Amino acid sequence: MHGNNLGMRPQGRPPLSDGWTETIAFKVPYEIQKKVDEAAQSRNMTRSQYMRALIEKALKSDGLI
Repeated sequence: MHGNNLGMRPQGRPPLSDGWTETIAFKVPYEIQKKVDEAAQSRNMTRSQYMRALIEKALKSDGLI
């Protein structure tokens, strides 16, 4: 291909950050999961986007980032 990516589209989703990402998995009661989904949907966000925003907000509030 001679170093040319014409006609090639990138695979997968765009990166979430410039650095490494990790998966965090945890369980919550069904009722909490439903409320999270409702809140995310009302903001036109996915569950993951909403949870990332909540975690970032909490860390900023605690002065950790």
